[in-house]
Amino acid sequence: MLNCNSNFKNMFKIFTLIIKFKIRKYKKVGRDEYGNTYYLKPNSDERFCFYYGIPEASKIPPQWHAWIHYSSNEIPTINDIKCKWQLNHIPNTTGTKFAYTPKNSIKNAISKGVFTIVKKYTSWS
Repeated sequence: MLNCNSNFKNMFKIFTLIIKFKIRKYKKVGRDEYGNTYYLKPNSDERFCFYYGIPEASKIPPQWHAWIHYSSNEIPTINDIKCKWQLNHIPNTTGTKFAYTPKNSIKNAISKGVFTIVKKYTSWS
């Protein structure tokens, strides 16, 4: 019987080698505060992001998002000045325990023990 964990590790090693092979054609232009690395292909306008940790597109901060989607040609730096009213960027938390639930939602009421499901549905037929 094959071990799924070892198969995953082997696939990850192969994927890492492919990415390293692809990255060598690109020039590193910067890194954001979350560890994501950004690359630009010389003699082209092709842009590439290598995510740090879990590859989740919502982890890209707004300045880098504008650059990678060609809205801005200015390469952001970590020292970009933020205004007082700006909050730190937070990746999408949907599906995690940090996801937003409205005050009067059933999920919120169940988690606080205010609302409990008493009986299961039974069909009448």
